[in-house]
Amino acid sequence: MKPVKLPKVGLLQYRDSIFLDEVRYSNSCGTLRLTGDISTATDDNEFIPYELVFKRVLYFQSIELDFYEENKLIASIMQVEDSALLNTLQQKGNTKLTPQHSHYIVATYDEVFEIVAQHDFTFSVKGVLTY
Repeated sequence: MKPVKLPKVGLLQYRDSIFLDEVRYSNSCGTLRLTGDISTATDDNEFIPYELVFKRVLYFQSIELDFYEENKLIASIMQVEDSALLNTLQQKGNTKLTPQHSHYIVATYDEVFEIVAQHDFTFSVKGVLTY
């Protein structure tokens, strides 16, 4: 797994960096939108609103943190390299899965999401696009 470093935000290293308020999925356009707050981990523990948007989502699941192998979590947002899930989906022969899709893991305070989506997701804080 490769941690995803976000411009202007950096590497969100711990699951308690991302607090989740809402999950919205639009089946008609295959868009998954996660919103909430990120913790700055400073002395004043400031929380900054964020929005994380994945497009052309082919697969996603939510797993309560207590049921996930927490030792796999090396950052809050990770890209899975040599993904067994992508390999399994490719073997099914569905043409919707393209080389532009990637497997991501997003770890929030309480939930872990596994997502297969187009690899140009967006992450913004306070309305400023950062990735």
